[in-house]
Amino acid sequence: MPADIPAEDLFLAVFYADNQAKIKGRTWLQKIIYIISKSLKLPEFEFKPYNFGGCSEEVIDLKEDYSNVGYITEDSSGIGITNIGIEDARAAWNKLDEKTRSYIDNVKRFVNELNEDELIAYVYSQWPEDASNSLIRDRVMKRRVNIAVNLFKKGKVSLQRGAIIAGMSEKEFMETLSAKKIPVIGA
Repeated sequence: MPADIPAEDLFLAVFYADNQAKIKGRTWLQKIIYIISKSLKLPEFEFKPYNFGGCSEEVIDLKEDYSNVGYITEDSSGIGITNIGIEDARAAWNKLDEKTRSYIDNVKRFVNELNEDELIAYVYSQWPEDASNSLIRDRVMKRRVNIAVNLFKKGKVSLQRGAIIAGMSEKEFMETLSAKKIPVIGA
C-alpha cells in the first residue's frame, strides 16, 4: 500500500469507494478517514482528540471546500459525490493500487453499516488515546457490553475485538455471549 496519498486524493477516493455510496454523516466521514489514515500510517491528516474522538481540521476544511465547489453534497441521507465531482473522484481512485482501493472500500462499507455508538465504541477500542475529550465517551462506555455483543452478533467484530470493546477478557465475553445464546463456535 502506498506510504503517501495526498489528502485531496484520499478524500475524493473515499467518496468514490463502495460504488459511490453516500457516507452516513460527518462523524462517519471523519472516522472513515481516521481509520484509513491510522491504519495506513498516512501523515496527511492530523487528528486530535475532540468531541467524538479523533477529529481532523483538514477533513472539515476539505468537506467545506468540496461542498462549496459542488463536488459533494450533504442532505438527510448522507454526504455524497455529485456529478460535478465524480470525474476528479474517479481520477483520485484510479491513482491508488488495487490493494488500497479494496481496503478503502471495506473501511467505508464497514463504517457506514454501524450506528453512531457502534462506530464510536469500535474506534475508541482501537485508538483509546483519541477519546480523551469525547463528549459521548461516558454514554458509549455505559453501553459497551451491549454494543460489543451486537457488533459480534452482526459479524462486524471478532471475539477478541468484541472483548476489547466490552472491556472484558475473551473468556468473560464468551460467557456473556453464551448467556445471551449467541454462538461463539468458530469465532
